[in-house]
Amino acid sequence: MNDRDIGSRIRKVRMALEMSQMKLAEMVGVSFQQIQKYESGANKVSIERLRKISDVLNVPIGYFISAGEKKGKKKELATEKVEKYGDIGFEELSPEEIQLLLKFRTIKNNTVREGIKLLINGVEQLERDKPYSLSKNSL
Repeated sequence: MNDRDIGSRIRKVRMALEMSQMKLAEMVGVSFQQIQKYESGANKVSIERLRKISDVLNVPIGYFISAGEKKGKKKELATEKVEKYGDIGFEELSPEEIQLLLKFRTIKNNTVREGIKLLINGVEQLERDKPYSLSKNSL
């Protein structure tokens, strides 16, 4: 994992959260130019600063520094998920998927969380059983 990769991941999450460089800089306690340098890989991010960025963005610090290697039981579980859903590493998520995941993590009510999971499972089942497309005429 190099400085450019770390910076790219910072940028990806920040943009998924629709957060400006200025806002992230303010919350981390640096200038927005410093955030630009981190995101471009021009400057190395210290571990202390990366911890602060991960806290502000509500993302595990390991996401920024992981080389993607999974070990032991986690590797087995990841392999099962890959077989079922395809490769779904956090680093490969789209900004929209990251945004959904981070918003889901803020929901503390387990009943609501379970309801959202049921909704998503129902939509997935509906698409699998009867693919559809929304158009002006279908509403």
